[in-house]
Amino acid sequence: PRILSDMESQLELLLQLLGQQQQQQQLPYHWLPPAGLGALLQLLAAVILKPGGKVKQALLHVSRGLQLVEQQLAVQHVGPTTTEASLDHIHTREVRGCLVLQVLLLEVQQQLQLLSANYAAACQAACESIALLQRFPGLLNSMRVSVHLAAGLYAQSMNAFDAAQAHFRKAAASQDSHMRVCGRCLAVLCILSQDGTAAAVSRGRELLGGLVESVDTRLGYAERAVANITSGLLLLAAPDSSSADKSDAKQRLSKALKLAHGRLQNHQVVSQVLLFMAPLQIHNADVAGAHSMLTSSFTLAKGAGDLPAQVASLSMMQQLYHHAQQADKAGQNHNYLLRKQEDLSSRIQEAESSAQQHALVLKWDL
Repeated sequence: PRILSDMESQLELLLQLLGQQQQQQQLPYHWLPPAGLGALLQLLAAVILKPGGKVKQALLHVSRGLQLVEQQLAVQHVGPTTTEASLDHIHTREVRGCLVLQVLLLEVQQQLQLLSANYAAACQAACESIALLQRFPGLLNSMRVSVHLAAGLYAQSMNAFDAAQAHFRKAAASQDSHMRVCGRCLAVLCILSQDGTAAAVSRGRELLGGLVESVDTRLGYAERAVANITSGLLLLAAPDSSSADKSDAKQRLSKALKLAHGRLQNHQVVSQVLLFMAPLQIHNADVAGAHSMLTSSFTLAKGAGDLPAQVASLSMMQQLYHHAQQADKAGQNHNYLLRKQEDLSSRIQEAESSAQQHALVLKWDL
């Protein structure tokens, strides 16, 4: 709460300073119109809040940012039906800046909605981004890969792994190193989600390339975390994995956990890695350690409204209680798990019920 309060006050001060400089015409150079700069500040606030699972607060900043962008685009005579061909090319630079901001805000909005299992709203946000790219293909061409990644994340949440993998492969073809690494890793995770055979593991290793052997420390923290998770899970998924493979996998997952907790401070990634590490603790007969990991994973997931992670934690906890022959706890956990599974299923069905939008996101540009 203290950090949130401080950030809100600093944001307010920045917005006030921006307004004063606009009135006094003291801006040293013209980069974005003042409303665009205000939207950028709102975007930064949302990005800062998202890793800690502060979904409601972050969505509020995204909403404010989108309002500012829409107001500025209206001033520039860019409405809901305006296309790139109809723009006055003298003002395309300013328009492009606001359009890029709009796509970035929609991207963060979708990520937050996926995190909190609001899949219908996430589908809507993805459709809005796609519509912007269709109306302004040249001005927003650099955002195409980012929208593919967003579409892939939605498809993955819907368990549409073929579509998700296709979108992630598009992202993996990017010249941007962040998109390239994340796209490859997410595509591999889709392969493992569908198929745990030796052939699937082989395809995953081929796609991941050199990241299977080692993760370059020159990569960014996020890329290193996702690469360590993916390569670790590949080692565990191999049908002939040895004790040395399991040890190597545990080390990689531990590195990912350290990055997620210490550097990224991303509760969702921490929750996921704890889920992946719990079976290793059970394998080593450390039931108490596994229980602690699953409890922590569930707590973090519940705080952000991350239903898939909650279901996964409770499912693994169910196995743990059966293994420990704790019938009472198993019964209570089972009832709670059923309620969470029903909630998750209904949310997925709600998104799928908007069949045209759902299909648009899954099939776009493939």
